[in-house]
Amino acid sequence: MKKIYLLSAATCLFALNANAQTPHNWNEWFCDGAQSEPYEEVQVSSTNLKMAKVVVNDKCANEWDVQFVNVFHEAKGQETGAMFTLDFDVMWEGNTSDSASLYMLTGKLYNNNHADSDWQWSSYGPAEDGTIDEEKGNTELMYVNEAGEVQSFWAGHNKAFKLKKGELTHITWGGKIGKKGADWIGIQINCYDKVNNGNFYFANMVAQFGKKKMEFFMNEAGTTAVADAAALKAYVANDVIYASEAANVIVYNVNGVVVKSAKNVTSLNVADLKAGLYIAKFGNATVKFVK
Repeated sequence: MKKIYLLSAATCLFALNANAQTPHNWNEWFCDGAQSEPYEEVQVSSTNLKMAKVVVNDKCANEWDVQFVNVFHEAKGQETGAMFTLDFDVMWEGNTSDSASLYMLTGKLYNNNHADSDWQWSSYGPAEDGTIDEEKGNTELMYVNEAGEVQSFWAGHNKAFKLKKGELTHITWGGKIGKKGADWIGIQINCYDKVNNGNFYFANMVAQFGKKKMEFFMNEAGTTAVADAAALKAYVANDVIYASEAANVIVYNVNGVVVKSAKNVTSLNVADLKAGLYIAKFGNATVKFVK
């Protein structure tokens, strides 16, 4: 079986339980859960992409039986208050349904033996004076609205993304790095649902910490679902989004909330947006930018 070597020499793990895992390193993807198998790097003919294959079998009983995991630690830009986003392309192939679901959340961490375990998935919330108590609950990522206000822990935690069978889908997810997130951000992509039996394929994964980023399973430019697949080109310069031809534009914040839009334009000024990371869909082109 071909293994992926990214950022370290450790390989993905076959885990029957947390105590049986082979040691692994920070900042690398691996598979975890009672029914997980090692991921493998494959070339997928239908997408022409090099992708990480994660298997979900019919023995699964719980959402956490198959997880695709990365625990980020001491990454460049991993600081309290910075924005974190995870972008990737994913496809599901299976025989049980026409669609499947992925669930995005944080909560993985390493103990002193390098076996991973789950952080308490408790909600942070405002104290009596209206401030956020970052000593309680999981503050790896703080979910904010377009005004930069911290929302409920569950506003972005365990967020579900629907996938159509055989279709390449781009996912963007993240939040503002909280106090615990400056130490670790334990990403879990829960792959099991009642109709998810089959294979998930991941490519072009970019973890961004402020303006710094890490890349995994990358392919040549132009092969990702984020890239422009047709003639229209879009870019951002000096707080303005430009396009090569007139089109409708929608700007989303990191939580997927629409913060700005316009119809049939070739440019859009975004100087009025607050600091943060945004995704702009300009016609059939997509561009990500940081304010």
